[in-house]
Amino acid sequence: MYRLGRLIEVSLLALLKEKDAYGYKLMDKLIYYNLIEEDTNIGIIYRALRNLEKKELVKSYWEESNQGPKKRIYSITTKGLEVLKERLDLLKYRRSRIDTIIDLCSDLDNKGGKYAK
Repeated sequence: MYRLGRLIEVSLLALLKEKDAYGYKLMDKLIYYNLIEEDTNIGIIYRALRNLEKKELVKSYWEESNQGPKKRIYSITTKGLEVLKERLDLLKYRRSRIDTIIDLCSDLDNKGGKYAK
């Protein structure tokens, strides 16, 4: 779960870099980009957001809503942008290592596998 949590955190930072949003909207975007499964518990998203806020990587504020109660909106901080850049460098490094493994196993080409797109 630790690694999934870190991936969700960097995904949330990337989404918040584009636009401030509330938890359920962020979850919808994570699903849209296939970064989480549709049956992911929203509690995981809010736990990650609270953790990011505790680390001062995001901040939140309340916004009035015409349809229902106030919504807690999250936005990325300057520190959050710096951490996002660092984590992107690490992801790129790991991707190059993963690509090497995939290339080494290209003869196994499992196009119909469980995770095939």
